[in-house]
Order: sequence, then structure tokens, then C-alpha cells
Amino acid sequence: MLRFTLPLLLIFSGLVGCNADQPRPQAPLANFVFSQEKLEALIQEREPIFSSIQLEYQHTHYDRLEYADVFVDTQKQIPYLLLALSSETGHSLTLAIKFDESQLLGCQIFSGPHRIDSFDCSNAQRQEQGDKSIFELHTNEKKQYLQLTFVTDWLEYSSAIGSTLFSPQEHGASIEILTSNYFEPLINNQWCTEECDNPANSTLGITSYQALKRLVDHYPKQKKVLIFDNFVGGSADDEINMYTGLLVRDHKLDTKVSRSGRVFSGATDLFAAGVNRTLEPKITGLSLERNQQIGVHSWSDSELDKDATDIPYYDEAHRSQATYFSQMLGKQGVPFYLFTLTSAPAQGAHWMSREEMQTYRLTTHIL
Repeated sequence: MLRFTLPLLLIFSGLVGCNADQPRPQAPLANFVFSQEKLEALIQEREPIFSSIQLEYQHTHYDRLEYADVFVDTQKQIPYLLLALSSETGHSLTLAIKFDESQLLGCQIFSGPHRIDSFDCSNAQRQEQGDKSIFELHTNEKKQYLQLTFVTDWLEYSSAIGSTLFSPQEHGASIEILTSNYFEPLINNQWCTEECDNPANSTLGITSYQALKRLVDHYPKQKKVLIFDNFVGGSADDEINMYTGLLVRDHKLDTKVSRSGRVFSGATDLFAAGVNRTLEPKITGLSLERNQQIGVHSWSDSELDKDATDIPYYDEAHRSQATYFSQMLGKQGVPFYLFTLTSAPAQGAHWMSREEMQTYRLTTHIL
């Protein structure tokens, strides 16, 4: 079973806890072992997600999921699952599935930021065939034949692959890798055409690890800095995200939050992986916590119906995080992790102050 830590179609993952009756230590031990074998197993476990959705539309077969995320239109309180699909011929489109809890309500098709068609993907149109859900119909606007097929149990995990793009820019002997949100042009054009109270934020996942791995392999000798240049709202897959951070540290990348960037939750974890970690305040003269650029919070487990602080510290989930932060922040790693658990509840946010960043040595430079 895959283990993810952010809501996927409003479903949370299960992290296996231990016997809560045993005495609770004061802090988790940093004794988790990260290994290449574990990483390869995680990647192999997630690979079926990329081929779990098939779409036949306008004589083109889209059979590869490239990026995915959940966006909530807060004005109408409607969540959308956004799926970027590609074909072997190089065509791409985005399928936006409107849903309510676990029920699909309707589907729209986008080419880039523009809506080009829609179709009824409600339960009334769904056919079940083994472990698959099938929709075979004609679209609303263009009256095109369409067939959508997806592995039913995998759809809930699709948004965990991530939606953050990593774009390299060469500057002589150094490389800047800038983050952005794959779906931001579509979201801004479709739902945030004017003032938007829910700006697009991207997530990290298996695609993030794969993209950064390609870049460090492609630029093995150049000095590299990972610049968070948009709002990266967290990780949808903490197990993979820690290996992404280890990749950043092993290849001696620096990290930076630019004036237009923000990191939160799992993105803050990834920022911590930089050898040098720079924050460029959005507004000079405004306190860092009011700039809201580096955020943390706790986590929860819906299957156990427990907050992180109610789960024994000898649980693997705690020990892996403690080990990760110890490798990134040294002696301040475990204290920083404990700080995140009490900083804000799982559904809340705490934006760090200058004093907090200095206490836990999260930043090495504040411009």
C-alpha cells in the first residue's frame, strides 16, 4: 500500500503506528536507514500511477500521466482533480475532474490554459470492468467520441505525483533551477481571472524527484542552486520527498526562496536540504513571519484518527523525519522537527520568524 501524507481526493494516507501503551520517549531517535534499495522500491511502487489513466479523444490516445494536483475553487467551494496527460505523438492536454468527496461530477478538457470541451463523467455514465472505470460517450461541445479509462483504486493516488516544474537556467558555470506550477496558467485563466483568494500552489511528489535527478545527472559538474520561485505548498508523498532532499544534499545543491517564492510543509523540508539556504524577503522591512515565505505545521493520520503528537515517537514515520532533519540541520534537526509538530495543527500553518529560523539554523543567509 502506498503511503502518502496529504489529502488525495480528500483521502489521507495511513501511517502504521506502534503500541501507544509503551512509555513515550522525549524525542524520536534519528536511526532510520535510507537506502537505494528502499528508494527503488518506492519508485517501482508508484510507477503504475503514470499509466493508470487512458484517454481517447479526437483520434489521439493519451496514455501517460505527467503531472497532477487538486485545486479548490474557493468561491464556489468546488475541488478539481487536474490531470496533465500526454500521448506518444507529443500531444498533451489537461483533464479537470470536478468531484464531491469520492463522487465524480463532471469533466472538462483543456488545451494549455483554454477550455476546449467537456463531458459527463458522473456515476450515471460509468461502466465497471474488473478494476477499471470506463466512460464511453460523445463530448458536450464538439460532439467528439471519447473514451476515458482509469484504474479505479489508483485515481485517488494520482494527485500524489506532484505538479512542480523545475526549469534550469544556465549562468556561466552555474545552474539555477527555478520552480513553477505546471497548472498555474490554466488556473489563472479559468478560476483566478481577477482577484483570487486561493492562488495556485504546486506540490512535490515522485515527478519532483525524477526531474531533479535528471537535472543533476545532466549538469554533473556545474554549481547548482534550487530556487523556490513560486508557492510550493508541500509534498503529497513524504517518503519520496525525503529522498528528493537527500538527492539535493548529496549533490551539494544550494537552496533559495526568492522574493516571489514561498515554501510550506514538505517544501520547507526540501528547502532544508540545501548546503547553503537563502531567504530573499518579499517585502524589505516587513517581519519575516508577516512575509509568510517559510511555513511549517504538524501532520495527522486519518486512518488512525490521530495527530502526529499522539503517535509514539518510535513509529517509523517519526524516526524517518528525525533522521532526515538530523542529516540536514545537524544537532538542530530533531529540535526543529519537534518544533514543527507543535507549531500549528495539521490543517493549520505557522510562518516562521527570523528568530525561529536562526534558532534552528534553517537559513544560512537572509538577504
